[in-house]
Amino acid sequence: MGYAQVSSGYSHAFLWEGDVVQDLGTLGGNYSFAYDISASGQVVGRAYIANGDSHAFLWEDGAMDDLGTLGSSYSEARGINALGQVVGRSGTVDGEGHAFLWENGVMYDLNDLVPNGSEWVLQYAFDTNDRGQIVGYGWRSGFYDGQCHAVLLTPIPEPAGLGVVGVALLVAMRRLRRGCGGARGPRPTTLPRRLGSEM
Repeated sequence: MGYAQVSSGYSHAFLWEGDVVQDLGTLGGNYSFAYDISASGQVVGRAYIANGDSHAFLWEDGAMDDLGTLGSSYSEARGINALGQVVGRSGTVDGEGHAFLWENGVMYDLNDLVPNGSEWVLQYAFDTNDRGQIVGYGWRSGFYDGQCHAVLLTPIPEPAGLGVVGVALLVAMRRLRRGCGGARGPRPTTLPRRLGSEM
């Protein structure tokens, strides 16, 4: 799994099984890039659509599906687990880059799951394991002087009967060597899921 130049000169995502290399195609544009594969052979990455925008994709059963964006022209999927949960980064309507979780056909901005008042901005989700834990990075204004920090999101059950899943946020107390990048703007509104915060 990865990406390579094809006869047209463009790069396409591919899957290599045995001695066979399969071109996974695109979403109608010229390029695609594969970044992760699940144990069942699902591949995720990003691909260009016909108008030149770049969208996260999930490839399974011979077809590439567009996972959409959080309101901008760009998204990319970086990790997938055995549950079919996909994580990555997407631009938002406000032009920011936010970490996302995609599951059951819906892309969630992980910032919508952070408790109100936490001041966290989760900018990138790099991978997720089969327990649903997510690793990435973000920053917390006013607490770390706006510096980037690695984060670990861990699913936690909500009280019985609510039928939703929360996530605990653990922060690696090390600054990343590079800046987070992206604009720092207002937080989005809340979705019907929550994050618990543990420091």
